[in-house]
Amino acid sequence: MKKVGYIVVMLVLIVGMSAFAAGDREAAAAEGEFRVAVAMSPMNNPFHRTLYRFFEEEIERAPANFRFRFYFSDSTDVQVNNMEVILAGNYDGVIISTHDGNVMAGPAERIRRAGAKTVVVNRGLNTDEWDAYVTGDNVGGGENIARYMGEYLNGEGNVYVLGLAVGTPLFNDRMSGFERVMREEFPNIRILGVSEGTNTIEGGFNAMENVLQAHPTIHAVYSHDPFGAMGQEQAINNAGRTDVRLIMSFAPDQSVVDHMRANPDTIFRGNVAYPPAMSAEAVRVMVRLLQGEEVPRETIMSAELMLIEDLDEWADTVPSVTGR
Repeated sequence: MKKVGYIVVMLVLIVGMSAFAAGDREAAAAEGEFRVAVAMSPMNNPFHRTLYRFFEEEIERAPANFRFRFYFSDSTDVQVNNMEVILAGNYDGVIISTHDGNVMAGPAERIRRAGAKTVVVNRGLNTDEWDAYVTGDNVGGGENIARYMGEYLNGEGNVYVLGLAVGTPLFNDRMSGFERVMREEFPNIRILGVSEGTNTIEGGFNAMENVLQAHPTIHAVYSHDPFGAMGQEQAINNAGRTDVRLIMSFAPDQSVVDHMRANPDTIFRGNVAYPPAMSAEAVRVMVRLLQGEEVPRETIMSAELMLIEDLDEWADTVPSVTGR
């Protein structure tokens, strides 16, 4: 009975919010105001916390007639529920920092069909129903890593891929460029397999332990997340596996910098840039959209390699461990 009562209360609240928000939206429109919701993915690592910081800073610079509200989440389920609340709120625009691009596609479609402008940032959605997309160059980053890895291995060897959010648009983008370069430019390099590597050190360690047990010879690891990569290196070292000579990843932060400074002989040799300032650009794009301006459908930020041998050149450009 308590659960039924809770559901009824929630439905009443959502319906009430919808009616209230519709009136609020009409009043705001008459005053030339725009209401924007920001659906945040879980801030469980420095990258996502830094995304939030850039959101905050750019919102402070937005025109005075723009009102922003954050909807925070600690899981995909919570973010989906937040999207339903946002839908009921009849916002003029919604910025979506998705956690799972497959699960979030449906809620995002419904919001856009209801009349809101939608800007997706960082991870893509498994749908084309959005107005603008701002992200790092996941495809190009995979290409850059493949070329570096292929040359490092002299065009021969075994590679294993530990992905992030396997099966989502983010994962598919980071794989497509990597696989194409390996296939076309380094045909003697074999991709042994692909599995989930997670975005935590502990998760990366556990994932790598399983991979090491299954494959006696691995020469390089393409990890889609830097925190997972540090755990993966720990598992490799603990197992005494000297066959693994290289790990490459995406989106380093200061903990990666500290790791490389403390371990100059680390096999975790480099990353691809993935600038969290993309969230600030998403705010600027949303402002222009709601002001009736044309904006690029996709804004792709560059993905240069950040290698340990060039550490001093890029160390100060990546996020802090706290995201501040």
